[in-house]
Amino acid sequence: MIQRLVETKKVNSLFQGWHDTLLRSCMQGIMGEIYGDDRENPHSAFVLLGDYCLLAGEPSNELLHFQEGLGRWETRLLVPKSQAWEQMIRATYGSKAKQFTRYALKKEASFDKAHLGRLVDSLSPMYRIVEIDEILYHYILSESWSHNLVSQFPTYERFRDLGLGFVILKDAEVVAGASTYCRYHNGIEVEVDTKMPYRRKGLALACSAKLILSCLERDLFPSWDAHTEPSLHLAEKLGYELDYPYEVFEITKADYV
Repeated sequence: MIQRLVETKKVNSLFQGWHDTLLRSCMQGIMGEIYGDDRENPHSAFVLLGDYCLLAGEPSNELLHFQEGLGRWETRLLVPKSQAWEQMIRATYGSKAKQFTRYALKKEASFDKAHLGRLVDSLSPMYRIVEIDEILYHYILSESWSHNLVSQFPTYERFRDLGLGFVILKDAEVVAGASTYCRYHNGIEVEVDTKMPYRRKGLALACSAKLILSCLERDLFPSWDAHTEPSLHLAEKLGYELDYPYEVFEITKADYV
């Protein structure tokens, strides 16, 4: 019987060797949920946090269908720990599961603070970087292009206590942001978004640099996983190094529910 697991140590062996920060957040009981096929001795399990479902242990068609009914989602990213799980995803969803490659960056980096400071200072005077406050939190949440900057925190108070983020304003318009997707004990997972008309202007670079510097001041590591090659190249400009690429499958709720 599939059920939510409160004692996360029960699945330690299933996720062993996987250093994803979303997994850390769930295992540390900070954010997200963990489900398994048995409360005492699980052989299959998944971590669910935001848009992501991390699958480990023995491949299970039942677990795949079970996660479809959890949470409010339009698209979900299935992240398999093994090739056997990849095969199960393909067998379950066929061509409706869109496969693509993401890029994990190393979970340690020697950031050049002077370089990051210059990136922040390079921002054109027509823009300004401000920290996300309560008013900005609600505005960001209401916009489809930016809501992921704060969407994993159900209230501003929760974001204030666990998160950290900045946006770039042009006059009174929010045009880009770098913020916290999830929090774990000694770090955050970075989320970066730019409004379509303002892309390729260096805004994401400057805002991300500001976030990284602020994390370092707080002894937090700003972990970065790149969704695309441009995101990878952006991260490398900030001082990150590629660790490894990995496969992800995107499913759309409208196809199954």
